[in-house]
Amino acid sequence: MNNKTDEKKYRYVSLEGCKMLGQGKHGRVYELNDEQIIKIYYDDTALAQIELERTNGKKAFVKGVPSCITFDTVETGQGYGIIFELAGGEPLGTYISEHPDELEELAAKYSDLVTCLHQAKANPDDFSSAKDFYINSYRSIPKKYFSDKQIDTLVRIIESIPDSDSFIHNDLHTQNVMINAEKELMLIDMAEITRGNPIFDLGCTYMTMVFSPKLSAKLGKSVTGLDKKQSKRVWDVMIRRYLHTDDKKK
Repeated sequence: MNNKTDEKKYRYVSLEGCKMLGQGKHGRVYELNDEQIIKIYYDDTALAQIELERTNGKKAFVKGVPSCITFDTVETGQGYGIIFELAGGEPLGTYISEHPDELEELAAKYSDLVTCLHQAKANPDDFSSAKDFYINSYRSIPKKYFSDKQIDTLVRIIESIPDSDSFIHNDLHTQNVMINAEKELMLIDMAEITRGNPIFDLGCTYMTMVFSPKLSAKLGKSVTGLDKKQSKRVWDVMIRRYLHTDDKKK
């Protein structure tokens, strides 16, 4: 390819001796040193998508979104990656799984992180619409799963949602949140950030944290880092605090 991004020479970083902290939909996270982590992307992730995450992360950080500071895009023996600043960090789901007695406290902090994300305002010139993101996703679903009529119904539901300029992460589960040595939480995996109504993140997070583990506990664990019961409890604490109510009807 003649794309300039593809022609660029990236600094090589060795992963020898680096501890893998977790893995998700897009790649694996390693502890690079005492102050940095590195996210390595799977081979089929385009460099343009990797650079988008780095750029989005910087823009979101400037707007007050609690996220890891992004540094260089680098090359490793496993593929391309991004270096983040985070002293003593690991994915939140992994940490809670290892320290279950801290679940309630950290789920509350997770809720505050989500609230902070949605209170920050995304610039329309920098971030695309969440509605467009989901409508395009639905339009690409193979016909064997949904008919055109069903897709049209989904699109009408999406179009009916009130507009907003909140930051929408679109993959807001516990393994895309890092916890550092001071118990501070920060977001990673910023490639799919859009702007829109918080309901997009809340619905997506419910699917990942509650609905999917019901279908497959193994899959749920691999994505969230938590067992089914822990994942459901984190969601319950998060959403009650987020909505300022314990009323189940609300």
